[in-house]
This record gives sequence, C-alpha cells and structure tokens, in this order.
Amino acid sequence: MSRPILPTAAAVVSALVLTVVALTTTGEAKPRPAYRIGIHASATTVNAGQQVTFTGKVRPLTKAMRKQNVKLLITYPDGLFETAGLDRPDRRGVYTFTEPFGVPGTYLVRARIAAGQGHSEGISQELTITVAPLTGTPLSAR
Repeated sequence: MSRPILPTAAAVVSALVLTVVALTTTGEAKPRPAYRIGIHASATTVNAGQQVTFTGKVRPLTKAMRKQNVKLLITYPDGLFETAGLDRPDRRGVYTFTEPFGVPGTYLVRARIAAGQGHSEGISQELTITVAPLTGTPLSAR
C-alpha cells in the first residue's frame, strides 16, 4: 500500500521561486509611475455660452513630458463623452485650455496626459462644471 507523498517545505518554496522566476522574465517592462496632473477651472458655474479656462501642471518635469499632449476629457449632461482641446505643457509643466459651454447642464471634466518615456498616463481629479440657462426677458414679454 503506497502512502501519498507530502511535499516538504523546501520543495514548496523551491516550486514557488521557480514559478515567480518564470513569470517575471527580464524582458518584461517594469511598472512605471504615472504622471501627476492637476487641473483648475476659472469658474465652476457659468451661463450657457460662456467659456471656462482650465489650467494645471504636470509632474515630474521631463523632456518626454513636454512632447506629450494634454487633453480634456469631458462628459456631457446627456452622458456622451468627448476628448477636447489639446495643449503641450511648457518647460514648467503648465498647460492651459479655454472651452466654451453652450448647453445648460452638468459637465464632468478631467485632464489627461498620455504615457511617456518612463511614466504611465496621468489623469487629473474630476471637476464639475455647471452651466445655467441664459436668463433674461423673454421675447414674448417685450
């Protein structure tokens, strides 16, 4: 009658080490830290038709970062999503966009910089922009 062979602790550790080595070959890319990107809006509540200026900084400052484009990611009140605007950070990492908001509602806006040499993409925190309908004297009341 044969008894089942129980693996020794050394055999289990050896098998785990071989598995880890097999999964992490030298050809794999190392994890890259993400760019850090901030965003600020000139106003968070505007009337329909007004523009909002978005500014921010990208860190760390690298030559590769200055070659990357920063884009705005905008979610519209109806849920549609769009990438808008395009700017390259200057040598201090600063970028600026001016975007018009014509339709009343609540918009969600983020800034994004694509991955560059040594860094993965960076996405800013989300800003909420509220666009109020134009108010005034209705034409029928004139």
